[in-house]
Amino acid sequence: MLTLDELRPKLRLPASRPATHPTTGPAPLDAIALFAEARAKILANQRLAAINLLQDAIRLDPGSFELRYALGEAHGGIGTHTDQAIQAFLAAAAINPNHLGVQTELGRQYLAKGALDKAIEHLRLALLTSDYRRDNSGAASAEFLLARALQRNGNDRAALDAYARLLVRLRRPAAMRGNNELAFLASQPEALFIQVGDLYVRGGQYDEALRAYELAAARRPESFDYAARVVRTLIAANRREAAAARAAEVVRAFRASNDSLELLRETYRTAGGDAAVAARLTKLHQQSPDDRAILYSLVNILNATDQRGQAERLLLDAVQRGQYGIDDVRRLFGSYASRGDVDAAALLLTSALAARPDSLRELLPLWSELLQPSRGKRLRLGRLQALTVPPDAEAAKQFWISQLARVWSRDVVARTALEESARRKPPLPPAFRVLLNTYWSRGDWDKARKVEASEELIATVEAAGNASLAAELRGLLLLNSGEPQKAADELARAQNLAGESSLDLQIALATATRAAGDTARFEQILWKLISDYPTAADPYETLLNYYISSAAAPQAIKVLRAWLAADPESVNARVIEANIYLSGKQTALAEQSLLKLFERHSDDAELLNAMRNLYGATGRIEKYIDLLEAERVKRPENRASIAMLVELYAEQKRTSEAMRVLEAAQAAVADDPDLLYYVAHLYTRIGQEEVTEQTLAKVVKLDPNHAAASNDLGYFWADKGKNLDRAEQLIRNAVEAEPDNQSFLDSLGWVLYKRSKFDEAREQLEAAIAPAALPDPVVLDHLGDTLYRLGRTDDAIQQWQRAQQRLAQVQSEGITDSPDRRRLRLELQRKLKQAEDGQPVTVAPVVGAPQQAKN
Repeated sequence: MLTLDELRPKLRLPASRPATHPTTGPAPLDAIALFAEARAKILANQRLAAINLLQDAIRLDPGSFELRYALGEAHGGIGTHTDQAIQAFLAAAAINPNHLGVQTELGRQYLAKGALDKAIEHLRLALLTSDYRRDNSGAASAEFLLARALQRNGNDRAALDAYARLLVRLRRPAAMRGNNELAFLASQPEALFIQVGDLYVRGGQYDEALRAYELAAARRPESFDYAARVVRTLIAANRREAAAARAAEVVRAFRASNDSLELLRETYRTAGGDAAVAARLTKLHQQSPDDRAILYSLVNILNATDQRGQAERLLLDAVQRGQYGIDDVRRLFGSYASRGDVDAAALLLTSALAARPDSLRELLPLWSELLQPSRGKRLRLGRLQALTVPPDAEAAKQFWISQLARVWSRDVVARTALEESARRKPPLPPAFRVLLNTYWSRGDWDKARKVEASEELIATVEAAGNASLAAELRGLLLLNSGEPQKAADELARAQNLAGESSLDLQIALATATRAAGDTARFEQILWKLISDYPTAADPYETLLNYYISSAAAPQAIKVLRAWLAADPESVNARVIEANIYLSGKQTALAEQSLLKLFERHSDDAELLNAMRNLYGATGRIEKYIDLLEAERVKRPENRASIAMLVELYAEQKRTSEAMRVLEAAQAAVADDPDLLYYVAHLYTRIGQEEVTEQTLAKVVKLDPNHAAASNDLGYFWADKGKNLDRAEQLIRNAVEAEPDNQSFLDSLGWVLYKRSKFDEAREQLEAAIAPAALPDPVVLDHLGDTLYRLGRTDDAIQQWQRAQQRLAQVQSEGITDSPDRRRLRLELQRKLKQAEDGQPVTVAPVVGAPQQAKN
């Protein structure tokens, strides 16, 4: 409880030591030159080179404060050389202790090392330097670090004094420019209010803590953590009624999120528990049946008390009465998905799309969740095709079939289903939008063919009497044709015709207006969309990317806060929030935010990558590995976490550790062919192709009709030139199950090629390529080899060139180049060079007796 001024021992700055220079040897001018070169290396982020140069300079001028200080900065910038940095800064402080920067940096380094007493000593000395009264930014850094060190050391009252000084100083944010850490605090002082509140709570001063927390919560209404601190402080102060009332407000504000409901339950924990919460919520729901926050809270409590059936009935009633409002649909979908009822979840999304076709963008995240590999029970094409839906939902079902078929490269099924969806009446707008975009993504069509097909589509919609959709499609045609102003005019006309325009139409209009140079209108449209569609991710992401690319940080933060306030459960928004914390050097806040997400979304790939970046940037990748290890033990079916763990071990060349993880995963899912299939391919990542082969064989034994495993095992054998009879049989089984699957047709063509059945191979490979707008370069290469074997050298060259073009296209799209693609690129270059030089081309070997090439 000592104040900052009462801390012991009392400190005084030592006297400065006069600067000295060597009396023999090279002149100090050489040291100055080395110092300048070192600074250039630091700016180029070549810190090890800078350290070597500075050490050389110090040998020439051992009494230089500047050289010692620069050496400390160089060591400190590496992040793993704390002791060396401390030694350099101590040497500088011995020369000039009356230097704010050197005392602050010593405090920072000792704090990073966990030596709190030493950190506090030097940071207190920083407050005694002459510059402390003149350098606002430097003084703020010292106060911030001192407050943190004192707080960690249990000096709560002194820490409060340091925070108080800092908060006063941060009222002049202009003085913080150039210091990212302080600029972040100046723009968002609520993080400091929270630290102050925590200190008051530790001291039992609840009224003071509440004032600090209320300040933070008022500035950050989208922060559940800040609101929860207010409620929990009220509980700690034994103000139960106020806590319960505030918790109910939080439930409404955060749209009955899981966290907000748990907070409400916490307020009743010693006063009736869940039964009391359920009783109160039931009564409130009866009084206000359209209050969604109350309904969702009641549903969550019913689920928590094993009354899922009643909860789902309440939600289904709300979904139907509310005409498939997206919030209601999300809640009911979550319930179906959590208990693995794939059919009910798929039927719900189909009915929702039929009832509200323009809700597609809001439904897509749910659709993706239903398909993700980490889900044990996921929607498969055959299951969706067999799903019984009402007649008025058939167009929506066909649309979803087309989307799922495209995921599995079933191009014929995808196109047929999409065209069937577009034939239904009334027109389903998403089907026509996707068809038009499909036309413009076709690499084998020229512009005239794309325009012609688009015009035919527009004519179909006009004939059906949907003038608004026809105008929208014409606007998209103009946008794709490179006429953004005309596109914007046509899209605006579509909006007028529609009256209440869709999210898709508005985003297209925003895109066109920005392309036409009207950025103010672009921003206006997106802000309106954020207001009208508060839980749709696209407007937030589009506007965020625009502000970030324009270096408009305050506007970007405003968008993010609006997103979090509207959809506190959004993983994308929380990941972006954590990245902003990280950029502001608020590592603890970033980690806290991501760890909370990890508790509920440990199978989300974007989240896992964000955590990888965080722990990698802070040199704590082992902590991340520990988290993933604990997660795989708790949930062995979590394929996304297992895949990330294997990836990390593979990067560190820890093959035995990766093998241990995969063996445990294989044992855990030994009876599930789908999960086992996923694990099989993870072995390839660590170079264990033989184990991949063995595991695929287990999958086929478990499920002889597993088309994907049959294809992969057959292709594996064909490529190795072994077990060709069995390989062909397996692949034919796969093709029989999915006769239009490009990958399976390629495998069949390849095994026939290996058996020297080149004519049959050509037929299958051409069938694989025929429906594809963007054919796989590997299939094109296979077809080229086959044509060459048949003596059709010119045709072979044409396919190899197409394969090269596709590889270049993939690379231009920013897709990370894989080792397989790099090898194929070199192979194609070699083949084309051999053909150009008139030499025999070395194509893939065969196993059976080769047929003679026809000349």
